[in-house]
Amino acid sequence: MSESNQRTSKQEPIEISGNSAIIGDNMESIITSSMSRSNLDLPLNFMREYLKNDTKPIDFYRTANQSIASLIPEGRLDNRSELKWASKPERWTYQMLVETPVITRIVDLIIQEFRSSWEKLLSRNNLHKQHEIHWCIVIDNSGSMSIHRHAIYESIVVLLELLRRLESKFAVARFGGRTNQKILKNLDDLFTIQEGQYILEALTFDEGTYPATGLARVADRIFPEGKNKSSADVHVHQFMIMITDGLTNEREDATYLGTTKKHNIDLGILFIETDKEATSQVLLDCLNQVQNVVIKSNKMTELPHILPSLLYKMIEKCLNETDSNREQMNLLSTIHIEIPSYDGSTALPSRSAGENLKYSCANPCSYVINHSKFIIPESTQIYVELKTYLTRNIDYTDYSSHAIDKLRQYYESLKISPSILDAEKTWLNDENRFSALIDDVSTVFGEVIFRFNRFTRRREALRGSSLYMPGVIKALTTDWNHKKIFGAKLAGGKRDHTVCLIVDVSTSMFGTLSLGTLDAIVVLIAALIKIGIDKFSIVVFGRNVRLIKTNEQGWNAMTIYTLMQELCFDRDDETRDADALEVGVDLLQQCSTRGGKKIFILTDGYSSCRNKLIMVQERAVQNGIDIIAMAIGIDNTNLEKFYKRYFQCATVYALPKALRALFEHETEVNSIGWLTDKAQEQNMANRTVLEGLFDNIKSDKVFSSIIEELTGERRMKLIHDISSSTDITLDICFCIDCTGSMSPWLSVMQRQMQQIISGIKDTIRKKHGSLKFQLRLAIVGFRDVQDHWDDEQFCVYEFTNQVDQVDQINPVDQFMKKLTAAGGDDLEGVGVVIFFQLRVAATATCTPHPSFTKKDEMFIENIDYYFSRIKREIDGRFVGKNSEDVLF
Repeated sequence: MSESNQRTSKQEPIEISGNSAIIGDNMESIITSSMSRSNLDLPLNFMREYLKNDTKPIDFYRTANQSIASLIPEGRLDNRSELKWASKPERWTYQMLVETPVITRIVDLIIQEFRSSWEKLLSRNNLHKQHEIHWCIVIDNSGSMSIHRHAIYESIVVLLELLRRLESKFAVARFGGRTNQKILKNLDDLFTIQEGQYILEALTFDEGTYPATGLARVADRIFPEGKNKSSADVHVHQFMIMITDGLTNEREDATYLGTTKKHNIDLGILFIETDKEATSQVLLDCLNQVQNVVIKSNKMTELPHILPSLLYKMIEKCLNETDSNREQMNLLSTIHIEIPSYDGSTALPSRSAGENLKYSCANPCSYVINHSKFIIPESTQIYVELKTYLTRNIDYTDYSSHAIDKLRQYYESLKISPSILDAEKTWLNDENRFSALIDDVSTVFGEVIFRFNRFTRRREALRGSSLYMPGVIKALTTDWNHKKIFGAKLAGGKRDHTVCLIVDVSTSMFGTLSLGTLDAIVVLIAALIKIGIDKFSIVVFGRNVRLIKTNEQGWNAMTIYTLMQELCFDRDDETRDADALEVGVDLLQQCSTRGGKKIFILTDGYSSCRNKLIMVQERAVQNGIDIIAMAIGIDNTNLEKFYKRYFQCATVYALPKALRALFEHETEVNSIGWLTDKAQEQNMANRTVLEGLFDNIKSDKVFSSIIEELTGERRMKLIHDISSSTDITLDICFCIDCTGSMSPWLSVMQRQMQQIISGIKDTIRKKHGSLKFQLRLAIVGFRDVQDHWDDEQFCVYEFTNQVDQVDQINPVDQFMKKLTAAGGDDLEGVGVVIFFQLRVAATATCTPHPSFTKKDEMFIENIDYYFSRIKREIDGRFVGKNSEDVLF
């Protein structure tokens, strides 16, 4: 469809054509001010339903047997501006979508399959260097996609949540008209609930279809030529996923291939189509080197299997092209430790999204632990790198040279404030909530993990360096039958252990694991303090490593405040777990203790460091440090891939049993009983809630002002070009019911048409007085199927090549007088007249203009095809039948 025939907003515009410019929905507000929106939607809904069930739209393109070259407009796209909303909703619709069992289950399945495939591919290709994928999702915003609206929403939500959980950087864009591509999310912006809401709301499905042009312009902004972000440490791959139905004339394979080579990207296409028509073949018949999958919009339950297939194909292709022989890990850099910089005035971050996400399981006390003789799968593959890593002669971290002094200065400068006192109060409330559980965990700590290892009082013993006088006296009185005459410190037990708690706050933890981590960190710290272990340090990590507490810092309100500020799981899109463990090892190495040194790391095991994570654990072993990985929650984890000692609990209430089982070397893995019961599984099949939320996205737009700005930019282009225009024309076609029941209203209708025309004329002259403005009218009168004017069902006043001036409406008056009302016993030809209007408007508008091109001709052919086909179908089904016998 030509751009002069595209809608410019969610309303139905009357367009002014001239010099390829467009005026949008301002005209409609004049014509339909007294009409309800629901009435305007009726013909659109009718056409959409017909197109959804039609089996021949693909014939348009195959019959035409033509493709148009992409003409890339000059200039670059702008990055998206900061999001703003008039009023914040109580709950974001996108958040509710993410929390529905249907979406949650689909995302979990896809993540599990994707991560499994990713690890297999990396292991198979022996790729030791860190690999990252930067993604860009480009969405077809054309009118033909509107019949797949819900399927598109579901696919996008799943993709967005998948990439967020995978901690991947990604951008989102939409394409439609040749010059109307829009960035909906910038590559380097963190993804939030608000971002997800805006992306869905920005899809209006009312434009043309220029995928090759859109791909080129979006790639130029997101992945500029020659600016791949790969480094010595990280190999970055650039992927673009296009969501479309495949209906387009931009089908030259060389165009798509040229864009992917120029910007060094891998392209994959997710086609969405009905089960009655393979519209994807229109584009696939012309593309030779693009990975793709097809999903039917009425079979979205297949998405968890289809989407991973596309991702796997794309990843396998790019990894096979990677030269693994040149990949080497950079093991000699010193890790920089970040220090907090809060001033005490910042309130604790809102965790409304996390707090609203609740989960339940059949057995809250279920857990799983590793086997006692477990060996890390890939530990035998990195011998050469491990030797280099362990024999390095530079510092692993800047703990001693930088971090410890900076942290001391931070706490010295921090003063008590209301925010700090609020944080302490919140923490103490959580401790009180878990008081019984804290007692159980402290018992396990004291009996199994952190036993007494330091004694302060002397008791009698068989051996020692000094005499124990009460023992000597007892020996004398018993004729030396009592043998314990020496003294040794065996009473007054204390615990001399050091502990480091490391917390993963990356975005992949968001969900049940983040909820479990928030609970677990409270319980673990309280239990350590209860048994007298105050020598513990705290580290959090995501994109970088932040030091919260060392052994010398006390546990007080300021430390609590600092830790709670860092426990946010929507900021860091990377998992530098190996770097965090390096810091933990350095922290414990500085401590002089006669007892054990242990690191507890709360994480999901999805690492950005891969083999380095294995090597840092070997360094810990050589320094006598025990590393225990744990996850609290029912989401999938990857602990078994990289940790020798680990456990996962369904909830925090399983901690005592899991800790005791791990340290008492149980050999059996307890069965995981945390999966939801049949009621939740049955709820997955009920998609009513999901469909309702999708409808809310369309009707209740939080970012309506920004969306209006997007759709209004096409009108602004017209206003910008209007001063040089000499041929601005407004075409209006009226559709009039001329059946017998309309007899009293035809004269009233004529006066109403004059008022509409005069209103349009006055408004345009008022707003754009310098325009050389011309108005052209067409009228289509229709009767019932068997009631004709001289053997014609329609009485038509067509657009003429000679454009009428606005004041010259007499020909219209004369034509209206010819219209008479008659008939009315059978079904009216409403369905046909909609397409008849389009044919009349397209034929008369496009043909006379010098800018008329093949794409305009294609549009006319399409309208003619539908007009002829529906008219034949109606004539064949309706003639000779009563209206009540006809199912339309």
